[in-house]
Amino acid sequence: MDQDGDYSAGASTGGWTLSLPGRIGDSPLLGCGAYADNSKGASSTSGIRGEENVRLGGLTRRVCDHMENGLSSTEATQMVTDYAFKRIGLTINRVSLIAIDLDGEPGFNLGHEAPSQGVAYLRNGMVNPRYLT
Repeated sequence: MDQDGDYSAGASTGGWTLSLPGRIGDSPLLGCGAYADNSKGASSTSGIRGEENVRLGGLTRRVCDHMENGLSSTEATQMVTDYAFKRIGLTINRVSLIAIDLDGEPGFNLGHEAPSQGVAYLRNGMVNPRYLT
């Protein structure tokens, strides 16, 4: 969320390694790899095969829909992780979701205990980022 209250989100693929010819993945699909809406918040995902995310109707859009309906970013990421598990058996070890809600609060549900994956944020007036993991 920028200084004007506008939201954005981004995602990227794992690159060309082991990619199947013609595969698109979820990163370029709105609401799957990332989603942002000024009336909902923003969310991004990692650690999930794109096909699973698309089959679920876009996890990041679901996170933002829950935030629009009053859930915090933490509550929304947990609810969508639970939904993914119930629908197709995705466990917390296979999907990571991060989000920022309409109050500007970050939330996350990390599925990977890798030291290379973490969550941090920096607000106006802060000298150093705050690390959440």
